[in-house]
Amino acid sequence: GGGGGGAPRKPRDFRHTFTGNLDDQFIIGISVSRKKVRLFADTFSSDIMVASPVALRRKIGMPGDKAFDADALSSVEMVVVDQADVLSMANLDHVAGVLEACNLMPSQTRDTDFSRVRGLNLEGRAQRVRQAVWLTRYVEPDVVALMRRTGRNDAGATMVRG
Repeated sequence: GGGGGGAPRKPRDFRHTFTGNLDDQFIIGISVSRKKVRLFADTFSSDIMVASPVALRRKIGMPGDKAFDADALSSVEMVVVDQADVLSMANLDHVAGVLEACNLMPSQTRDTDFSRVRGLNLEGRAQRVRQAVWLTRYVEPDVVALMRRTGRNDAGATMVRG
């Protein structure tokens, strides 16, 4: 007991996870040049993209939809999935959809800057060279399966438990 009559205190990991801005629809582009770093750059022409899986999925659409456009994700060279354990409790479908879109070849050339797209990406082998970092508090079988399905880096994979 405690008998305080108030709402029960949440565990520390719950408070840590659900503190601050809980918006799951964030997306920001960051452009990097020799002389400056520019925040809020155009999302799909930026050098770095920080986004939630939900926001990216809404931006690119769903496969099969007329408006589906994942071309900008075809040149992604590194993916960081933070709090994969939390995402696995919510909905890994959005994460899977975004990572699978990263493995697609560009379907249109209208806005494609081919100087930014590696040859391996154009050969359909992006997942063989893309680096992926998965951050999680514990190993979740669904997360491991998704990691293996969406990224098969030629250099292999290493799992580090903290």
